[in-house]
Amino acid sequence: NIEKITISQEMELQPSYLYTRIENLLKMLTIVIPTYNRLDFLIKAYESVLQQDSNEYILYILDDSTNLKTYNFFQNLKLNNNVFYIKNINNLGIVRNISNSFSMAKTKWVTMMSDDDIMEPNFVSESLKILRSTKRALVISSFRDIDKDGVTTSEYIHKPVSINNIDAFISLFYDRFPTAGGSGFFLNTRMCKDILYFKEYPRALLSDTYLCLSAAEIGGLETIDKILYSRRRWDGSLSSIGKSPVDKMKSLYYAFSAHRMFSNDLLNMWTQLMKCNNSNVKLIEVKHDVDKYCRSNPFFESLKFKLVKFFRAMGFFNSI
Repeated sequence: NIEKITISQEMELQPSYLYTRIENLLKMLTIVIPTYNRLDFLIKAYESVLQQDSNEYILYILDDSTNLKTYNFFQNLKLNNNVFYIKNINNLGIVRNISNSFSMAKTKWVTMMSDDDIMEPNFVSESLKILRSTKRALVISSFRDIDKDGVTTSEYIHKPVSINNIDAFISLFYDRFPTAGGSGFFLNTRMCKDILYFKEYPRALLSDTYLCLSAAEIGGLETIDKILYSRRRWDGSLSSIGKSPVDKMKSLYYAFSAHRMFSNDLLNMWTQLMKCNNSNVKLIEVKHDVDKYCRSNPFFESLKFKLVKFFRAMGFFNSI
């Protein structure tokens, strides 16, 4: 009864084929884990899903690894009836593998888990309390950051709110409700069917921000005030490019390129909201900051930040 499916780069995914078991028809939540060459962390992430106090979910693992370690691991497992493992024949890259992951969901809600993160045992049961009743398109969970060894470094606890699309768009723009990167938030697949993919930004930078803002623009957001998710922050995380000077310069270039693309999309989202709410004072007031953000240069801002950080470490600016 092991469900393993191998897909080619050209083959169109067929969620209806995977979604055939009768016991899965009434489930409301799909969890997707796109993974790439990180089996050790993936095992911990996978086990944290299996240890949920509720099995009211469907799990898809989409393996984009360039080696067979992950494939061999799952080849020797007997998977639960609500768990599906998929190995890409060709490497699709981060953006397409994530987008394909979202396309697997046939349930009302979908959430993505990074392959190096951890879910609390009550992640599913607590989130379903909100997902079953909310009318919003986006639900954001509180979360914590952990280091490579699993030690908590910071916590982000959201106050419980349920807000409309304008307030949600503005709140996310000002980063009032941070997410655990591309993870730890839930999308209503019915309301978000036209945006349920990652934008083709360089290295997927700001792709999660675009996705959340787009969902908020469509149907507002609701928050969960309990920590249900742990985001691992370390040198090998998706947001990390590397430590060498060349890698650092590459990261600045990627940030600059992604920022330019995202700025255009941000202005388009604001314009769409204004078309339906052309006299909304809040939208008119936020336009100044939207324009300021779009004019900013992340290359120089990041470079300035790194220089100040360096000189502070050398003993300068201590009196400032």
